[in-house]
Amino acid sequence: MSSKGEFLRMLRIVHEWLGILVVPWVLIMGLTGFYLVLREESLTH
Repeated sequence: MSSKGEFLRMLRIVHEWLGILVVPWVLIMGLTGFYLVLREESLTH
């Protein structure tokens, strides 16, 4: 049972670090794409 508990604890730590490292990049890419789409629309109209 302890190996399952340690695996879950390791999985939780990896998940936490992925959230810390990946979420800001996803937000930056999403906001950048949103900005570029709006900018392109305003330039064409």
